[in-house]
Amino acid sequence: MSSQISFSRWSPRTKFSLPYSSYNAYSGELRRMYITMVSSHKYVYSTLHKDKMAKWEDLPNKYFDFNTGIKKTNAYFLNLKEWSKSYNKLENWVNLNTLISINANLEIYMASIIKLSLESDVGVIYGMPQSIDGIKVIKSGGTFDFSKEIESCVKGMWETRFNNFKKMFKDAPLKLKNSIPVLNKIRKIRNDTAHAFGRDIAEAQNIHKLQKLDSIIIRLDKVIEYWNIVDECVQEIDKLLYRNHVGEYQLLYFYHNMKKEIESEIKCEHRVITTGDCARRFRKKYGQSEKNGINTLGAKFCKELVHYYDSL
Repeated sequence: MSSQISFSRWSPRTKFSLPYSSYNAYSGELRRMYITMVSSHKYVYSTLHKDKMAKWEDLPNKYFDFNTGIKKTNAYFLNLKEWSKSYNKLENWVNLNTLISINANLEIYMASIIKLSLESDVGVIYGMPQSIDGIKVIKSGGTFDFSKEIESCVKGMWETRFNNFKKMFKDAPLKLKNSIPVLNKIRKIRNDTAHAFGRDIAEAQNIHKLQKLDSIIIRLDKVIEYWNIVDECVQEIDKLLYRNHVGEYQLLYFYHNMKKEIESEIKCEHRVITTGDCARRFRKKYGQSEKNGINTLGAKFCKELVHYYDSL
């Protein structure tokens, strides 16, 4: 099937971008850890209730090994009820830090896909999408610095981020716009958790308030709800940018980086450098680089890609 696919600069052969694949990989890892935490929490209480017939007034070291290296561990809990309160706070702390990770994964994805889009489609900056191929700039020895543009979309309140994104690309997903209130909530939780031990930053910095402040409470169902919204935003952003501004940029960049090596191999064999020979070697090297070892690039596609690159 891959042998029949033609190369098209602005129409990628895959459904999603590499930054999206990375986002999904990290999100999957986080999900596995989160599921482990939730299921173990349920198991612990189920075991204490059904198998151990535990009572709230019992000492927790009757059921748990407190040999942690922390001094006077037993002094922290008078009974199992106190231990349970701390265990539930631990679950809440995991929920808060899961949101930090979700937020970080979102921002890393956005920085990556925006950088990729601007490098690929340089004309976007000037309001002329698909008019300046970034590969042509790279071929001529040019470099890029889109740090300000990227930062404008990944820092600050989400209203500002959205407006900067839309101004730059002349379009933005409706899902992203509708999710601004939730994304701002996640942002605040992230800041409060990372900088004020899960407490409201302003309240935590109030020097006239001496009493201990409670952490923000975030339930499991809210974590899942917010997580799903972020996933949907990422998917819609990827559809817009990958299909309109990235295209086959990364494959062209891959070929650009190995072109000298390919031509050197051909010269060492005392052969004439041809489009067909470069395409065959590129296809082989790309196949070796793919994780599953299966080459998904057809010969026709590679030959057209090399021809396009040479024409720039």
